[in-house]
Amino acid sequence: MDSDELDGSQPTADGAEASDRAHGPDEARCKAETQRLAALLVSLAGSKKISMRALEKKVGVGDSVFAKVVSGKVTLQMRHILLMCDGLGVEWGDFFAQAYPKHFAKVAEVEEQKRFRSYLIKVGLLPPDFQEPSSPGE
Repeated sequence: MDSDELDGSQPTADGAEASDRAHGPDEARCKAETQRLAALLVSLAGSKKISMRALEKKVGVGDSVFAKVVSGKVTLQMRHILLMCDGLGVEWGDFFAQAYPKHFAKVAEVEEQKRFRSYLIKVGLLPPDFQEPSSPGE
């Protein structure tokens, strides 16, 4: 048995050890992002005048679970985000659109372009089989 089998680390696609990555520079970035998401959830709760305790009761989780999550004592998990959104009456997609507006703006722009193309085809300004020209390198 080699040392990789003993410590449970596994090489990743780029050759780095998964155990090395868990303690590497991305850890600080991940922590900062989870704190940002937790703060956004707290802000949403505040705007709706819902306390963490009321939110916990509403979705049926134990006492102080969300309070510990937003304080960083418990690691924020996707499940926590989704439960908190449900308790706040916020659609999951709306929460993530608020959390990552640049990405969702790009998605909305593409959807708007598709609707516009469909309209131009419908009114006869583009042929029904119109295809966007490929970008160089595709």
